[in-house]
Amino acid sequence: MVEAMSDVALVELVLADDQDAFAVLVERYKDAVQNLAYRMLSNTTEAEDVTQETFVRAYTQLAT
Repeated sequence: MVEAMSDVALVELVLADDQDAFAVLVERYKDAVQNLAYRMLSNTTEAEDVTQETFVRAYTQLAT
């Protein structure tokens, strides 16, 4: 079960092209990232955009 894996194990799976593992990481951290973005921006739409961009960048940086 992927949901029970550690973050390190999930990242290793992502590096092996397992997109489901990245989806688990996003689900695990999206609320915390979005809450922080909202506190900084005081705008729900912008916080959602920043959250999405954060995970896109994280995904692309894992490949490098």
